[in-house]
Amino acid sequence: MDYAIILVMKIKVAIPLWKNRISPVLETASILLISEIEDNVESARHIVSIPSLNYQNRIKYFQSEDIDVLICGALSNETEMLLSVTGIELIPWIGGEVDDVILAYSQGEIISNKFFLPGCKRGRRGGGRGRRGGRGRRGGRGINNN
Repeated sequence: MDYAIILVMKIKVAIPLWKNRISPVLETASILLISEIEDNVESARHIVSIPSLNYQNRIKYFQSEDIDVLICGALSNETEMLLSVTGIELIPWIGGEVDDVILAYSQGEIISNKFFLPGCKRGRRGGGRGRRGGRGRRGGRGINNN
């Protein structure tokens, strides 16, 4: 008898919110949307308040929430450097409506001129995938990482 092994990939994606859009600056955001993407489809979503913390403790908070991918707008060099060693895949300089961004991410199309903040282009400060240029802890979906 043959058995098939089915591997279900669940990824926790965090997006700092401002109204129904990505917050323009990560460090000033007070609300975080956490979306669980399972087999290229959003399976769950919840919103949490981000404690008022300095950037080091804010990153520890993201780690405590078991975030795999952080999609955000602008961020400081200090925050970006600290995030680069956490195992959280960083996709910075992204703006837009949250529902559109989650859909694009789940389909592997997040890195698109459609979502870059004004003045940002692929290749600037991390190429839209963060300085690590990797795929995060669980195989992130940056540029064509289906």
